[in-house]
Amino acid sequence: MRDALADKMILSLVRDIVDALGARVPPSELTHNLFDTLANGGHAKLLAWRAVENSKGFSDPQPVAELFNRLLEKTKEIVDVDTDADARQMIYLVACAAIGHGLAGNVLSGLLGMPEDEVDGFPKWMSSKLEAPTKETV
Repeated sequence: MRDALADKMILSLVRDIVDALGARVPPSELTHNLFDTLANGGHAKLLAWRAVENSKGFSDPQPVAELFNRLLEKTKEIVDVDTDADARQMIYLVACAAIGHGLAGNVLSGLLGMPEDEVDGFPKWMSSKLEAPTKETV
């Protein structure tokens, strides 16, 4: 029953991300929304539970594969990367950061002495660091 609930929540999360990318939400807003959903929506803890339980995947992998393919294509369009590998790396980086933020962000930020505004601003800061630098014309 927990696996079915986890499948449903993850599908919903990925569907929301794909829809947001399709709506051309600015990357900083998308990153903020992803962090907010994972941290405050409980998705990070659910994913962590599945990892600890060594879950082997989805009972029906087809809908997930279709959503992730759409996510990959939308990411390539929005982030302006050429290869599937680069898009997967971007998705992986943002997802890992958001999951870590949702699971241990309060502990790590406390250890680092980060003020609350820096913690709250982390998704926007990360988005700015991931943006492709503009090419300077000579």
